[in-house]
Amino acid sequence: TLTNSASSIITFSGTVPTITTLTATASSNTVQYTSTGAQTIKGTTYVNLTKSGAGGTATLGGTTNVNNNFTISSGTVDADSTNNYGLSVGGTWSNSGTFTPRQGTVTLTGTSTFSDTTSFYNFTINGSSITVTLGAALDADNNLTVTAGTLSAGSNGITVGNNFSNAGTFTSGTGTVTFNATDTGNTITTGGSSFYNLTMNGVGGGWTLQDATTVSNVLTIT
Repeated sequence: TLTNSASSIITFSGTVPTITTLTATASSNTVQYTSTGAQTIKGTTYVNLTKSGAGGTATLGGTTNVNNNFTISSGTVDADSTNNYGLSVGGTWSNSGTFTPRQGTVTLTGTSTFSDTTSFYNFTINGSSITVTLGAALDADNNLTVTAGTLSAGSNGITVGNNFSNAGTFTSGTGTVTFNATDTGNTITTGGSSFYNLTMNGVGGGWTLQDATTVSNVLTIT
């Protein structure tokens, strides 16, 4: 067992040793993975989690929860091509390197501005009374889900590969939501929120509306 105390920093600069239990939930502590080679990020709960090391790839070793800030200053964080681990972040998501989502789910659980233009797989907002404001276009290749809280698009576009499900609040602003699936059986659940511009653009794609759907500006089916 390895415990990181309050306001402390642990840095893994090389191969991460076998750790049965990593406890990194004390106030204001940070765990850093800094190798320029291959590393495995211990699947646990962190307060702050940082990846650096140009050219290095840190692969998630399990479902990973970050209560505060998640930062990629350089290098790559990979969700693992075999297990497709989920990653949840409660504070600021900052990516100046590469995030490879595989077929995992990224979940935001705190109020923040989100500006990462990575093509995510599943993307979820889940936090009571939180607001996630888009600072750039958002791409979810599979499902976009608002379980609780608010997703505010502003003027930014959103692309969804398969299903859209809103049980919180979706504020469309003046942006366009585009569905681009090429298969049938996809669903759209608005939860009472409206779209500004809505575009269906997928050859062979099919969507079923699960509730009343309002488009306040332009509906396009291409």
